[in-house]
Amino acid sequence: MNSDQAKKIDFPSLLSKLGFEPVKTAKNGNELWYNSPLRGEKTASFHTSYLGGKWIWKDFGDIGGTVIDFVMRYQNTDVKGALAFLESRAEGRQFFKNPLPQRTEQPEATREIFTLKEVKNFGFGYSLEEYIIKNRCIDIEIARQFLKEIHFTNNTNGKNYFAVGFQNTKGGHEIRNPFFKGTVPEATKSMSFIKTGEDNKTIICFEGFIDFLSYGTLFGIKNNENYLMLNTVSYTKEAVEMIKSGHYSQVKTFFDNDKAGQEATEYFKNELPNTTPQNMIYAQVKDLNEHLTKFKQLEITK
Repeated sequence: MNSDQAKKIDFPSLLSKLGFEPVKTAKNGNELWYNSPLRGEKTASFHTSYLGGKWIWKDFGDIGGTVIDFVMRYQNTDVKGALAFLESRAEGRQFFKNPLPQRTEQPEATREIFTLKEVKNFGFGYSLEEYIIKNRCIDIEIARQFLKEIHFTNNTNGKNYFAVGFQNTKGGHEIRNPFFKGTVPEATKSMSFIKTGEDNKTIICFEGFIDFLSYGTLFGIKNNENYLMLNTVSYTKEAVEMIKSGHYSQVKTFFDNDKAGQEATEYFKNELPNTTPQNMIYAQVKDLNEHLTKFKQLEITK
């Protein structure tokens, strides 16, 4: 898939597939409003409309752009990764042709794109080891403790793929490989939670499992801390409610140094006064994993 094709994808159908439905419409049905998929909010500030032969979006708490720009923000990836993500969901479908309200295509909210084939222990023999150990600089023992090797099929093209997987609270796996980020099965998208002790009063929060593994590599996994991965900043509100129910006395956040991460951090601080942001540790880079990789590179050059 190229960029021109990606910009023609039916954006509302993609949002529906990701679990987001419009809460209101405007401009005779040509503009759809959503609670932002990029951050937690109670009042819809994210809208999309069909202009100039393509869907565009605007988030009043963030930025805006094309379908590609959205996927780059939502998946925390580059253009290449966004195109791979879109191709995995759009292949075999007809690209959007007519703007609202004449649009007749119905969102495919119930059809799973991916079928889980096999879950294996994280091991050797695939490029996954190089991706996690060499490129992401994750300690091998940490990787073996928490990761699985996920094999799955793309139902739209019949092709088989594999990725590293980290289990979430619904029993599915958040998956990553060098070109793709998603959830298998897709309907199980949720947060991930690691409880190391029943009476722990400290919880450490991350946007995703790569940063959690980076934390374990840098500081170790401690039996007096519990760990929560949002897996998307759109779960910020749900994460805060979960933490409130756990009655933690100390909350530490390792969110990204970008607008979405900063907004998630501020939301945590406003709702949970016992929150202590830790992003000063990696203030010069985007996230904890980038800090880890630069730290490892410095060790090698010494």
